[in-house]
Amino acid sequence: QLTPGIDDVFSILSLSAPDGSGQSFFNSDAVTDMPLAAQFKLMRDTLPFGSDLISPDGRLTLVIVLFEDDLNPDAYTSTLATPLSFAPPALSLTRVGTPRLEAEINAALIRDQTTITPIAVTLGRARIFLVFRSWRAAGGCGAPIIVAMALFLGGLAILGIHVSPMLSLAPIILVVLGFADSIHFFYAICRQGQDIHTAVATARQHILPAITCTTLTTVLAFLAMLLIDSAALRELAFVGSAGMLMMLSVVATLVPVLARLLLTPHET
Repeated sequence: QLTPGIDDVFSILSLSAPDGSGQSFFNSDAVTDMPLAAQFKLMRDTLPFGSDLISPDGRLTLVIVLFEDDLNPDAYTSTLATPLSFAPPALSLTRVGTPRLEAEINAALIRDQTTITPIAVTLGRARIFLVFRSWRAAGGCGAPIIVAMALFLGGLAILGIHVSPMLSLAPIILVVLGFADSIHFFYAICRQGQDIHTAVATARQHILPAITCTTLTTVLAFLAMLLIDSAALRELAFVGSAGMLMMLSVVATLVPVLARLLLTPHET
């Protein structure tokens, strides 16, 4: 209980004597001369939660550890490493309640993101190939999305931001809107009918202001969530708006570069 990061510990040793003396049950005068088995029986019969903290045969007991609210869930195990080193080898550690639920949800979200995001990008590139009938278009429109998503997810990992159920919405939004911007930009370059450098300059002049406005509109929609009294929505507001600005920067930078590298005079 004195370990930094631990707020409280509850076990059979925390139970108070039923006589209201304020003593610990096992240190009270009522049980001092009793055999251990009789103490356990009296505890189960007279104390709330007494029967829930120890197994019927008296060989297993439950110790509940409450961590400080600001402690990162990833630090739970390391926080307990030192006190557990003094415990008998038979003592095991299992997360229960909200910490366990959060750990399972985070693991499932990360697993889903590592599956759904690549599938979404792959399907997007396949759709572009079918519409444009050009692998160059699929590469020119799809590569910026891959780069932006790598930067976005890598940034979350570097900053130590966990993918919560609310934040799991951000990647798919970025993929959808990123593909829309890159397709508009790339198609505008293709339809100019000029040499590639002139086509890129003309398309940038006509399309970039439009996709910038649509991106800023989405950013404002994210930032509007800051007005809601919810930590999860505020986190989504910051992460989503930052992700949209990153996606715009990558699309605006890479689409012209890829167009110059991939397109032939015939395709412009």
